[in-house]
Amino acid sequence: MRFDVMLTTAQRPGLEQNEVFTNAVETAGWAEELGYRGIWMLEHHFTRYGLCNSAITMAAYLLGRTRTLRVGSAITIVPLEHPVKLAERVAMIDQLSGGRFDFGVGRGTYVRDFEAFGADMSVNHLTFLQTMKDVLRAWSDEPYTVQGAAGRTLAALPVNPRPLTRPHPPVFVASNSPDTVSWAASHGFPLLLREGLDDAFKRKLVDQYRQARPDAGRAGAEVRHALNCVAVLDDCDRRARDTAHTHVEWWVAEGAATNGLLSNRHRLPNYRTYFEAVDAGRRAGTGDKGALVDDMLALNLVGSPQRCRARLEEVCETTGVRHVVLGFDANEPGPRTREVMERFMAEVLRPVAARYPEAPGQAQQRTDGAGPPPHADARPANRTEGAAR
Repeated sequence: MRFDVMLTTAQRPGLEQNEVFTNAVETAGWAEELGYRGIWMLEHHFTRYGLCNSAITMAAYLLGRTRTLRVGSAITIVPLEHPVKLAERVAMIDQLSGGRFDFGVGRGTYVRDFEAFGADMSVNHLTFLQTMKDVLRAWSDEPYTVQGAAGRTLAALPVNPRPLTRPHPPVFVASNSPDTVSWAASHGFPLLLREGLDDAFKRKLVDQYRQARPDAGRAGAEVRHALNCVAVLDDCDRRARDTAHTHVEWWVAEGAATNGLLSNRHRLPNYRTYFEAVDAGRRAGTGDKGALVDDMLALNLVGSPQRCRARLEEVCETTGVRHVVLGFDANEPGPRTREVMERFMAEVLRPVAARYPEAPGQAQQRTDGAGPPPHADARPANRTEGAAR
């Protein structure tokens, strides 16, 4: 199994912005020290839900401060990006880090982002697909034909640098939309599953992905989807819930207040899956903020070591997920967060991992975002250890 850490850079009440980034950098250092495999960071604009407005920029900084960790974007808001510039930046980070960057992508969920940057959110599902098609083409060995200003097509141009990792850095896709999940499956790109999804919905996405894979059931076709989880540990379940509740309640409220989706429902038919989930929650009586928070705490790794082990095993059995990204932001910043990270690794994660050992050769056969087989894990062509230091 693979265990990573999520850096949300959420500015919860009482924290200054410099403290948020100091805590995130400190947490990244602890993750490497304590044996976590990677770190990820959210990307947001115009909200305290997350202060990191460029996951790629923050990833570059943290890759330079670490030696062994993989570092990923969760996610880069692709429809707001120029495909060639995006391909160039990711390839350069891949080169400088010795192949340690994981490229998480999505189309975004905050209306103000698209309004502020002049992008049409109502067609961002199409923009996402076209931009990713262009990024993948730019990483290929063929010269790339660039569409210049005023629709002028330029001559085929070489896009440099090429990625160190071949065929390209691992790509992960955040989406609940059937069309985007099918697109990810067609490329062999793993999903990034959100912390608020119930197990049945997670299973539905994984099953839909598997059915859309052209090589479903073939040896070596395993894909390691990643699941994000809130992580709060205490010897007492109630104390853990109380600790998590205040932060999660604020986080849910901040996200709902600033994403603007519901108030723009009439012009965003491409977010049908999101609106259907909201409607279903309201019909079931679980759509209010209090119920959402209670569900979030129940679904995630919040409680005693025994409760967290049992919950993680349940998720593994239900969904088949073997890659878990833990967010420790709900814990008290500083030494307490480090203590929780250390205890999670020793008392929850390693014991659960021991129950799900990899078969011989499985690590070499699986797909971790570099594309469909025959490619195995994306690997640097000529890895330079510690190149980012």
